[in-house]
Amino acid sequence: MKCTTSKAAPVSDTVAAGLAGLETAIALGANDGDRSIVSHKADPIVGLSAVVLLMASATYGYIVTGDCIDRKGGWNYVHNHAHALHEQEEEEFREERAKSPPPPGTGPRH
Repeated sequence: MKCTTSKAAPVSDTVAAGLAGLETAIALGANDGDRSIVSHKADPIVGLSAVVLLMASATYGYIVTGDCIDRKGGWNYVHNHAHALHEQEEEEFREERAKSPPPPGTGPRH
């Protein structure tokens, strides 16, 4: 079964929605002279639309990745998979380290 357990995409959507919401709040509080060339009435509408779309995308992402985690055996799978990856990276690091000579001055002392 191919699916992702990574929450990176929905988290980035959530952050983007927060930033869009902040920008919209600032636009709503700005004086007429402080606003950009874009229509004053369009600023909040565009901003709120972006917030709604980004939050819908984030919600969908959290649901899909949560379902994937459940199908793969729950959080134990995620933990075990992450632990296995870490062990593999550690082993690769040890192998590379064994192949290369030690830096000058760090070898055995006589």
